[in-house]
Amino acid sequence: MKKFETHVRNIEEKEKNLLEILLLAQGKFGSLSIEVIEYLSRLTQINVQEINDTIEFFDFLDKGERIKNIKVCSGLSCSIKGGKNIYQTLRSTTDETKVKISLVKCMGKCAYSPNLTVDEDSYTEIKLEDLKDLY
Repeated sequence: MKKFETHVRNIEEKEKNLLEILLLAQGKFGSLSIEVIEYLSRLTQINVQEINDTIEFFDFLDKGERIKNIKVCSGLSCSIKGGKNIYQTLRSTTDETKVKISLVKCMGKCAYSPNLTVDEDSYTEIKLEDLKDLY
């Protein structure tokens, strides 16, 4: 912990380098829980709301509050076979405070597209009617 604090204290212009600090913290703590956010606020003198706003802006920062993480393939084969429609449907019908939904590049299963993952589970040849049974 001491090494982390020293590293963050040595970063100049903390507000301009907030993303770097958040990535370091996520690597150290696994996610950016409210406790970590409050700790970072005290350490950097950046207010909690500014830290939260930055976390919400970047999809790759994790507050640790979500229950599921869904990744939808956006490769050419998956897109042609409905992957983007699946993504849009998930985004419009899912409570994103409990589920993080993101598009990812090719998952390497083009012959079985469209593809997605829910946490560590992979699903292939997904159809819109399959979505309700995923999580």
